[in-house]
Amino acid sequence: SILEVPLTTLFVKTIYDQAPKLRALNPFFRKELWQTAVDAGMERLRTASPLVISCHADEFIPGYEDDLYRYGIDEFLCNLQYLEKAMHCDYITLEQYRRNTTAASR
Repeated sequence: SILEVPLTTLFVKTIYDQAPKLRALNPFFRKELWQTAVDAGMERLRTASPLVISCHADEFIPGYEDDLYRYGIDEFLCNLQYLEKAMHCDYITLEQYRRNTTAASR
């Protein structure tokens, strides 16, 4: 079977954007962009169920950065901690979510 889960999106604006663009929430966004997007999109985040963020394995390797992304575990952890504090919640993996919903439906 296939589990289809829509990604959570927020409006994010980099220096090269004329206006904020709707982007899939990625915890490797530069922390200042992440924090601005989370703060501005708090109502949207609170109504998202579940909140689904996505990243790629290569983004954990530090060194790459541009106007939108900064790769490395430090940026990732900083952004997730900011989200957790802002929303007053804990985060779980997709596998944990699947197990929880499967158990609840029995």
